Amino acid sequence: MTAQTLFPLVEALERQRFDAMVRSDVAALDALLSDELHYGHSSGFAEGKAAYLDAVRRGVYVYRRAESVIASVVELGIDACMVCGDLTLVGVMAGEEKVMASIYVANWRREAGIWRFVAHQSAQART
Repeated sequence: MTAQTLFPLVEALERQRFDAMVRSDVAALDALLSDELHYGHSSGFAEGKAAYLDAVRRGVYVYRRAESVIASVVELGIDACMVCGDLTLVGVMAGEEKVMASIYVANWRREAGIWRFVAHQSAQART
């Protein structure tokens, strides 16, 4: 695959991920996330898959809106890619109402034929 052919695939995968986040659909997220997930938040806090899913399940993260504008998709071999873009999250994080505008980098990897979300890092966007 090339970056050009990966772009629509990644857009669809990111849409699925964000939809599952907004629905707090832990089962859908579990299916999308790699067991090796590294999720780096813009706050500097990082967690793995089990901790992230547990936080969604317990309502620590309640997403009301999650939208991205993908700036680029970079092929990383035949079974992985990196996504760069802008991210807006609206919700309640650890009991605090937040609107977060970030830039982000994410990685997707094909694992046993299925695309899984393996890494995320965001940083607060300049205003």
